[in-house]
Amino acid sequence: SVLDLVLGDATSLNARLGKTDQAKLDEYLTGVRELETQLEDGNEQSCDPGARPNTGLPYAQHVKMMCDLMVLAMQCDVTRIFTFMIGNGLSGRTYPDLGITRGHHEISHHGMNADNLANLTKIATWEMQQLAYLMGKLKGVTDGASGSNLLQNSAIFLSSDISDGDRHNHDEMPVILAGHGGGALKPGRHIAYDKSKKTKVSNLLVTMLGTVGVDAKVGDSDGRNADV
Repeated sequence: SVLDLVLGDATSLNARLGKTDQAKLDEYLTGVRELETQLEDGNEQSCDPGARPNTGLPYAQHVKMMCDLMVLAMQCDVTRIFTFMIGNGLSGRTYPDLGITRGHHEISHHGMNADNLANLTKIATWEMQQLAYLMGKLKGVTDGASGSNLLQNSAIFLSSDISDGDRHNHDEMPVILAGHGGGALKPGRHIAYDKSKKTKVSNLLVTMLGTVGVDAKVGDSDGRNADV
């Protein structure tokens, strides 16, 4: 294990920490080892890089591991921002685990067909479950001396590139903004904007930047969303 290389230092550090920081260190090392175990492909460890790691993971497992990696990266402060596109807009991905054998993009041109709409609902439900998993992992990681967690100190934006695959429209976009943004955001609400005002999604991105003290313009933005 890669942890063997730092075990001595970790043990020495642990002896000098208080109970809260000891638990945080153990939480991090456990997370690294769990992810390492998932990535192992059964090959013996050696200095020879050998063949590329196995990339044939089932899709659902691949997505879960990407979520785990993102949380670990934030937990050890390797990065404070990430983007994750679960699939591009023209994805022909099928979902046999959900009983869906046709491509996602083909189904998205639903034509109001009941079967297509039902399959889109299944896919969207699964995608929301992955978001819930990611948020749960973030919530489970203590962040800072105040006892807050990574979810409380994050702002998570989720959306599609269009509202309805059949119309290719960009109005009434379904957007989720999760997390507290370090106290700058007020989560747990559903906001339906007045369509006549044509509220811009880019304004929400500017609002998110504002939670970390960045004053910037994004695309066609013209302000911030004061109600989030």
